[in-house]
Amino acid sequence: MPPRALRRARRRTVPAAASRVVALALAAVAAAGAPLAAQQSRTFNRAGGPAAREPDGARVRALVDSAWAAYARGDRPGTLARAERALEELPASHRTARFAASVAAGRALVDMGDAALALPHLERALALDTLRDASRGWALAYVGKARFALGDTAGARAALAGVAALRPTERLSSTVATDWRLFGFDTTYARWTTLRTPHLRLHLSPNAPILDRATFADVRERAAMQIAAALGDTSVVAAPKPIDLFVWDTEAEAHAAGLARVHFARPTVGLTHMTWDQTVGHELAHVITYRAVRPATSTPLVTEGVAVYFDGSTSDRVEEAAAALSGLRTTRVDIRALWDDWTRLPPGVAYPVAGAVVEALVREGGMQPLRALLREQTLAEARRLHGPPLDAWIDALERRIAARAAELLSPRPALAPSPD
Repeated sequence: MPPRALRRARRRTVPAAASRVVALALAAVAAAGAPLAAQQSRTFNRAGGPAAREPDGARVRALVDSAWAAYARGDRPGTLARAERALEELPASHRTARFAASVAAGRALVDMGDAALALPHLERALALDTLRDASRGWALAYVGKARFALGDTAGARAALAGVAALRPTERLSSTVATDWRLFGFDTTYARWTTLRTPHLRLHLSPNAPILDRATFADVRERAAMQIAAALGDTSVVAAPKPIDLFVWDTEAEAHAAGLARVHFARPTVGLTHMTWDQTVGHELAHVITYRAVRPATSTPLVTEGVAVYFDGSTSDRVEEAAAALSGLRTTRVDIRALWDDWTRLPPGVAYPVAGAVVEALVREGGMQPLRALLREQTLAEARRLHGPPLDAWIDALERRIAARAAELLSPRPALAPSPD
């Protein structure tokens, strides 16, 4: 074969080989939602930049699988950066690789709460791939999530329903079934009532003993606006869609309908499931603070502490924390250790302690530093924002909680007998 013809033949075989390699990766997408990371080959020039040549099979695998490896690690920003880089470098002829990179970018953006940016990636992936298999099903499932997050309920329902025709894996079927139930598409909700306020949609179980539903809705509307106003941005309550509140009678009712648990929020898609007697603002605070700040680093002490702080109750936070500690027959709490490791205390104790911490931060430092802390929720960031006073505030709070817990644990003196 002449040298020129040989070069043409080699160029023709590269995309086919690459497609076979990435097809193997997509088989893993169908089985587990993402391919395992493949060992990257050295394809960079001496300056550290990408090699200035059309990617070969190993290069395609490295570009796409590095994005999915980041996804498997839970690194959504890293996934997005690698997937977008792959899309910039992959030739249009590498349709299968571009499909995998587009799905990675779309899923990362949905998980980060950027549904509007995710949809173009996911729809581009669906346009690239015509196979009716689970790899396409994962893309369609995330289209459903994105559309629901943007308020397109009909589009979300259609996307999730379409997955069934794509030979879904057990894991994909479970994911879609969960979203179908969470989004209110299940027949369970056929007899439920939906009430709308200016910024919320409340879906109420017929079994919940709510005597005045209009007032029930209005109280939560006002709570949502108060939380958003405290954080300095009331527009986030209804953007990009109203917050959906699914209100159950009891946890048992929710479990019978297929929910593994209740009393939780999904801030990225703007919904919460709760029982009718839960505190007014707790789950709303999770959604609103997420929308207002979009945390880069989250810690349970801050995330849950803010939700407790905004729950709408008038309880004494120190009293609640002390009572919870005394229930463990102890008086000492290490707030710095709890900031680092939430599991050091059971939830029934950690939650009120976190609420007391956030209350102290607002009382001593004001709301503006708290809003900044919501972005980077580490103890180091709190020290940067508040300076040396922070540790003094923490020490004082620990002493107050311990002193009150000790009082609660002290045996009460016996009452003197009354004279006859």
